[in-house]
Amino acid sequence: MPPKPARELPEVSISDDGVLRHLHLGTPWIQGSMLVDAPFDIALEYVQRMMAWLLFVEPDSVGGRHAMQLGLGAGAITKFCHKKLRMHATAVELNPQVLHVCRAWFKLPPEGPRLAVVLGDAAMQARRSASRSIWARSMHWPWTCTTTMPPRRCWTAWRSTPTAVPCCRTKAA
Repeated sequence: MPPKPARELPEVSISDDGVLRHLHLGTPWIQGSMLVDAPFDIALEYVQRMMAWLLFVEPDSVGGRHAMQLGLGAGAITKFCHKKLRMHATAVELNPQVLHVCRAWFKLPPEGPRLAVVLGDAAMQARRSASRSIWARSMHWPWTCTTTMPPRRCWTAWRSTPTAVPCCRTKAA
């Protein structure tokens, strides 16, 4: 099999208006933001909405969960889960420049027992994690389920329970 061609990754840049610092990937479009005076809070509304899953779990269970972010961006979710929620957090990022900029400009904490950053392809990491049953060990993320039921039962339970979050491991029937 011929080797895959190397991916050309976008140039990473930042902008700062004194209140918010923004991450850009090769365009003026904002990929992530941080409040300069509150770096572990979530600045952008759409990112805040990704944390809605917290409404559906017991508060005492949050610290024992593991969040996995596929694509680091400005690290807002990873930092929030790690610092504010005291969760284990893993971020998978393809672009080493993004990791460097997050550490230098977006207050991403150093790795430790509860924080890991994997440089690599998120799709490959997700496949690898799924094969090791990490998804079944309460790995929760805003768009994933809050149960460890088998996928089919999870989707069925979600469809019949208005307060549940749909499972990431299943597709709509």
